[in-house]
Amino acid sequence: MDRIESLGSDYLIMTYAYGGLNVARSSSHFMLLGVEDNTVVDIIPSNTSNQGSSVNPFTVILNKGETYLFTSDRDLDLTNTNIHTRDCKKLVVYTGAKNTGVPTACNNHTSQLGLFEQSAPLNTLGTAFLITRSPIVEKEYIKVLATQDNTKLYINGILVSVLNKGSYYENYL
Repeated sequence: MDRIESLGSDYLIMTYAYGGLNVARSSSHFMLLGVEDNTVVDIIPSNTSNQGSSVNPFTVILNKGETYLFTSDRDLDLTNTNIHTRDCKKLVVYTGAKNTGVPTACNNHTSQLGLFEQSAPLNTLGTAFLITRSPIVEKEYIKVLATQDNTKLYINGILVSVLNKGSYYENYL
């Protein structure tokens, strides 16, 4: 069996700042964790930070065990932020939202959840996914991010969208 490395040097991140159905939104985040000393990380954010930074590329340098946190301005989504390390050094990337209102089955109620997960590097992503429904959730919300131009997205064998790199599809199943 082939071993798949869960760390990489190239990431195109996806975050969650959903605000449909009158659901509250909150800031999205990404956090970088250095696993090697002197890791030079180039970042191209897709939105501004809560520190007032622009969407211009910037660089951070991390040593083993050091972290860097980027929080979006207000309720902006950081999906399509590009993260790349120089010299093929590995990096751990976490993404999420600090306090996202998620609709529940009851009308006029939401749960305030912190949603965080480790991001997969580009070299480990697949092309086919199985989504299992939760028996207590009325609808499943999905978000699919394209890492290449002309990505054809099929759901249950039906073409639902053609996406270019960095664009995404969101909808309920």
